[in-house]
Amino acid sequence: MMIDPKAGLGNLATQQSQRGNNRVAENRANQADAPANPVDSVNLSKEALSLKKLEDNIAKAPVVDQDKVASLKAAIADGSYKIDPERLAERILGAEGI
Repeated sequence: MMIDPKAGLGNLATQQSQRGNNRVAENRANQADAPANPVDSVNLSKEALSLKKLEDNIAKAPVVDQDKVASLKAAIADGSYKIDPERLAERILGAEGI
């Protein structure tokens, strides 16, 4: 693009503004040609619906089993909770993959 030395940079700004206005007008015309309310739809399989239901049920489940916690607290408090050291060691080793 050449800049007219007589007009200076003001002419350049005017040309750019006119191009921008033309683009806006073109976009509006293109939008007018598009359907007013395009509709998208999705159909989920029975398996997907079942998985969603399971996911919702899991989300509602409590993270901590309060009944188990209460029974363990009571057993520790009254001295009836016993630890099997061999079982504990096996489970630690199993968790470590040994």
